[in-house]
Amino acid sequence: TGTQSLSDVLCSSCGELISLAKRQYGDATMTLDGKIIGTPAYMSPEQALGEPVDDRTDVYSVGVLLYEMLTGERPFRGQRRMLLHQVIGDEPQSPTRLNGNIPTDLETICLKCIEKNPASRYASAREQVNCLVEKGGIRRSDAIAFE
Repeated sequence: TGTQSLSDVLCSSCGELISLAKRQYGDATMTLDGKIIGTPAYMSPEQALGEPVDDRTDVYSVGVLLYEMLTGERPFRGQRRMLLHQVIGDEPQSPTRLNGNIPTDLETICLKCIEKNPASRYASAREQVNCLVEKGGIRRSDAIAFE
């Protein structure tokens, strides 16, 4: 029924991806030392290491969702232990290698969200949303769902 904007697709897909992740991975959670604190595919490196977390952990998780919405794939895949090792130590493949239609600014935003170092990510969901609106081509009314 007509052409959807990128923001329509992103916002309508967000809830679907969260539901899909819960169905596929359940609420199974663990860290390398066995602590239970998050869904491995969406855990930040500091969360996987059992280190203290803050708002930037949520920015990371939303970044994983954004990566998945843009490319159709998660940045890291595999069994739990392997997945956690990738989250901690591997760099994700460039989203544009998986989907050449992704605007450069949106790819940059996505990759900033999933930086290994929390200090290199957006400090908060509000900062992330502002960047999505200003540079990523997302309508503010749609981006509010991410805050």
